[in-house]
Amino acid sequence: MILLVALVAGCGGGSSSTSGGTSGGSEGDGSSSDYLSQVEANVETLLSPMGTFKEEPTTSPIKAGEGRKIEVISCGQQVVTCAEATAGAMEAAKKLGWQATLFDAKLDYPSAATGIRQAVANGVEGIFIYFMDCSNFKSALEEAKKAGVFVVAADARDCSETNPGAPSLLDYIIHYAGNADYDTYQEEYFHAIGEYMMAKTGGESKAQFVGEETPTGQLSEASLKELYAKCSGCSLEFVKYPGSAFGTRLQGIAEQELLKHPEVNSVIPGYEAVSLEVYPAVRASGRSSEIITFLGEGAEASINLLREGANGVATSTPVEWEGYAGVDALGRVMLGQKPVPMGQGVRLVDAEHNMPKSGPAGSPVDFKAMYEKAWGLK
Repeated sequence: MILLVALVAGCGGGSSSTSGGTSGGSEGDGSSSDYLSQVEANVETLLSPMGTFKEEPTTSPIKAGEGRKIEVISCGQQVVTCAEATAGAMEAAKKLGWQATLFDAKLDYPSAATGIRQAVANGVEGIFIYFMDCSNFKSALEEAKKAGVFVVAADARDCSETNPGAPSLLDYIIHYAGNADYDTYQEEYFHAIGEYMMAKTGGESKAQFVGEETPTGQLSEASLKELYAKCSGCSLEFVKYPGSAFGTRLQGIAEQELLKHPEVNSVIPGYEAVSLEVYPAVRASGRSSEIITFLGEGAEASINLLREGANGVATSTPVEWEGYAGVDALGRVMLGQKPVPMGQGVRLVDAEHNMPKSGPAGSPVDFKAMYEKAWGLK
C-alpha cells in the first residue's frame, strides 16, 4: 500500500525540519538476542514468496453486465501509484461492463470535491476515491450521501477518524489481508520495513524517516516510533519537508540531512515517489553501500534500482489490486451487501528475494483472474 505519506499540493513553502528522534530500549528488551531473533523470523516470513498475502475474495455477488455507472477519483495521475491504482479500477469496471469516468485531483486534494459534484450531477451510482482523506472534501461527500451515491475509498481515512465525533461519510474503506483496516495495515507495512532494517544491521538501525506532516504521514511515523522504541541499539529521526519541495527540492533536503547525520545507516522514505528523489541523495552521499534505503512499493522504477545494485528493499504492493477491490466493494454496497477484505498483505523484495526477471515486483496472487472468476467472467 499502498501510498503511504500524503502529498498536499499547495502546502506552504519553507525548509525541512528534523523532529525529535526516538532512541530504542524504552519498551521491551531490544538489546536481547531473543528480540533480534524474533525480528529476523518476522523478516524471513516477509521475504517468503507469499509474505502475508492471502487469496481472497474468491466469491462475489457481482455479475458482469449490470450496467452500473461510477466515477473513479485519482489523487494525482503524475504519481505512479495513484495512476496504477485507478487504472486497476477502470480496468475492473470495463470488464464488468460498467460505465466509468476518471477524475484527476492532480495532488490538489480539495479539488476532488469538483469531481465528486460532477459525478453526482452525472447520475453515477458510486464513486471510488484513491488515497485522499474525507476531510479534504467533506461538503461534497455530504452532498453525495444526500443524493444516495455510494462512496468507497482505499488508502484513506473517514471524517469520523480524523475528527472524532464527526459523522462517517464513506460507505466503506478497503480492508486488507486478515481484515486489517487501513490504520492496522499501515502499522504492519512500516513495521515490516523497519524490521528489515533492524535485521540487516544486526539490531543497530540508525534510521531517518522522510515524510510530510499529514494525518496519513502521522500514522506511518507513529508505527515506526512504536517499533524503534523496542530496539535498544536503534535510533530514529524524522525529516519533514513541505509539499512544495516534492519534485523540486526534496533531493537537496535529503542530501543536507544525510550530511548532518553521518551515523544514519537506514533511510525510510514514505513511499515510492519520495524514494525515487531520496535515493539519489543517498547515492550522492558516497555511502550508498552502507545505507539501506526503502525504495518503494515495487513499481518497475524501484525494482530496476535493485537490479542495478542499490542497497535497498522494496515491497511487493500491487496497487492495481486496490482498484479491483474498490470496484468489487462498490458493487457489493450497491447490492446492499457488506464488502469483504482483499487479500493484499505485505511482502518484501530485495536483490535475493522475490525479484522478478523483469518489470515490477508484481503480486504473489493472480488477483485479476481471481476477480474474473468470482464475477462469473471465467
